Amino acid sequence: MDEQWRTILGTVALFAAIQSLPAQTTAVSNLGQPTASNNYLSIGYLGSSNYSRAFSFTTGASTVAFSSVTIAMQTAVGSASGLSFSLYSGMIGNVPSGFVASLTGNPAPLTVGNYIYSAATPPTLQPGLTYWLVGSASSTTADTSFQLNTTYSISVDSGNLTDWQIGSGFYFNNGGSTWTISSAYTPQFSVQYSAVPEPSTCAALAGLGALGFTAYRRRRWTAG
Repeated sequence: MDEQWRTILGTVALFAAIQSLPAQTTAVSNLGQPTASNNYLSIGYLGSSNYSRAFSFTTGASTVAFSSVTIAMQTAVGSASGLSFSLYSGMIGNVPSGFVASLTGNPAPLTVGNYIYSAATPPTLQPGLTYWLVGSASSTTADTSFQLNTTYSISVDSGNLTDWQIGSGFYFNNGGSTWTISSAYTPQFSVQYSAVPEPSTCAALAGLGALGFTAYRRRRWTAG
């Protein structure tokens, strides 16, 4: 087979394999539940203390790759800055534990909207495990904070994975070494995931990549 056609066919096959990889999908969400009016959850300064918050979700029976979270926000208080979220795999002694990943997204969501925070390298989520999202704004200035939407509902939206759950309530920390639980209401958010590719798919992608690289080197050698 002509080397040029070999390269073209390899490229087409590689593109088809990539397209077949699972798309990002919502695993669980409570964004469609009624919002608790005027009961927003502050991250940043509330009075003289800077508050961090932790809220949870529990995975279902399958191993998946975490993609992102979508968090519903209200208008921030003042010119807040430095919002960040991290993912943890447990809560031991009322302290988030088992760091999994830092999430990147808008560090200053000042207006009403849904904001996405994702992991640069998607971590694998284990089945049947409760994970914790920890939000903080330790660098924001006094009298400024971000406001998360909350809901009194303990239900999740329909149409997603039926065996995933969102934890009721949240934990908060106001600068000390321990976290305190509150069950008054729950932040509104959703979790997105993609299925972990089958080993055969990964092997096919690796093989096609090697084929393309070999053809490229041969073309360079012939041209030289």
